[in-house]
This record gives sequence, structure tokens and C-alpha cells, in this order.
Amino acid sequence: ASKVPVEMESSASGRLTVEIAAGKFDGAATVWLVSFDRGYKTKVEAGENRGRELVNYHVVRDYRPIGVWDGDAVTLELGPDEIHTPGVYVQRVVVRPSTPHDDWRAPA
Repeated sequence: ASKVPVEMESSASGRLTVEIAAGKFDGAATVWLVSFDRGYKTKVEAGENRGRELVNYHVVRDYRPIGVWDGDAVTLELGPDEIHTPGVYVQRVVVRPSTPHDDWRAPA
């Protein structure tokens, strides 16, 4: 799999700009915004781990399509209401070939 140059920039107003550079690609790729926790603690109340606290890292909280990339350079602008996920501290962009299951419409 080849890498696609992706730049993300957040503004003070809460907007997110995603810039994807041009590259060689045949077809369409879905651009996904992945939001996750850095760490998440869970108290275990039953079973063999009862009384323990489990720590999980990079727990995905939201995985949503935000656009399409076809090899041409593209800039995606997202407002705070489109990217806010409560309790999320880190966001990344994933670009992967579209599949028939990617049934959605890209933001205008």
C-alpha cells in the first residue's frame, strides 16, 4: 500500500482542515476521520478480573467518512459540529480504497 500525504490543521474556532496531496490512484478512496482516546480505564466488577482496573490505549470512539479522494489534490473543511466527539483527545485521517459498503454521501 502506498502512502498518501495528508495534512491536518485545527483552528482556534474549532474548524478542521484536511489537505490530501495529489497522487497516483485508480478509482476512489474514502477519507475517514478517526477519533480515539489516548487511554481509557475500566473497573472490572465481575469475573476473574473483578476488582482490577483495565487500561486500554487508542480506543476508537468514532470512525466517520468525511470525503472522497480520487488521486487529485483535495481540501476538506469541517466545522466543529462535524468533528466534535465528547471525550476524544486525538483525531487522525485514514484514506483507503472505497468499497461497496461505503454507502454515504461526501459533504458538499
